[in-house]
Amino acid sequence: MAQEPRIVIGLALGWFLVWCAVRHPFPGLVVNRLVVQFGPCTDATFNRGAWIESGATTCPPPAQFGTCAPNFGKQWLFSRRAHQCGMRYRSPATLNSTLAGKHVLFMGDSITRYLAEALLRATGRSAAVPRWHMDMTYPLAASNATLDFWWSPYPSNITDSMQRILNTTARPDLVVASFCAWHLHSVMNISDWSRQLDEVDAGVKILAADGLRPIVVSCPHSVQDRLTTDEWAVIKPLGLRYNEVLMSRTLRSWRLLDLNTMSTNCGDPCSKDREHAFRPVYDAAVQVLLGMSAGPLLGEGER
Repeated sequence: MAQEPRIVIGLALGWFLVWCAVRHPFPGLVVNRLVVQFGPCTDATFNRGAWIESGATTCPPPAQFGTCAPNFGKQWLFSRRAHQCGMRYRSPATLNSTLAGKHVLFMGDSITRYLAEALLRATGRSAAVPRWHMDMTYPLAASNATLDFWWSPYPSNITDSMQRILNTTARPDLVVASFCAWHLHSVMNISDWSRQLDEVDAGVKILAADGLRPIVVSCPHSVQDRLTTDEWAVIKPLGLRYNEVLMSRTLRSWRLLDLNTMSTNCGDPCSKDREHAFRPVYDAAVQVLLGMSAGPLLGEGER
């Protein structure tokens, strides 16, 4: 009986500490606060947000926004949970400082190239990436940072590109890959898609064991555009299935940038053609990408 007051006091103290972590967090308790409130911050958390109707906005926008597109009519708003997990708008001035000396590698198809172009815009560069099927290199920021784009549109090309990374002595700080569209529209075989993803996954595991986890971009949101009704009747459900198979692989060694959901939620008017969105969608995706990789890339702590 004499120990009961101590037990009561101990329980009360425990609840008080939890309350402090949630309502009045100290710097050292920020991570604990997030875990108490929401559980761990995951890629699914980072990708959460919504497009809200908005006209002109100041640039840079408030931190909880992921875009600054005054003439687009919509802005990407990070979810409250994503914002508390570190998602916020990063201005060109911030990026030109934090990206100093970094090497970012985009490999894949035209979706990856649009994302590479969006990252250039995010650092204040206005030059467009040429629509060429070839490798390209750009200075990324003012302080000796580099952006590489490797043209690798098929999964087999991605497997080769990962071997190319392993054969280099200077590894990139971030690798982003997109490789769905060409296989979907040219091969149109879900069994072959799954088999080739297994081969890509094996290469990703090797990179992950070496401390580098590539970020894969989900299959693009497609619209009918110039496809016939019969072609669209085949491509639409097949594209959904392709994305389902790809998304299942992100539970393994790589990470996920869910461009598909972001584009779908923006709506078909946000698509400029069959599989490409307008610029603000890629701008928002790059802000998500930067937040996901803020630890190794921007030195902001582990994500």
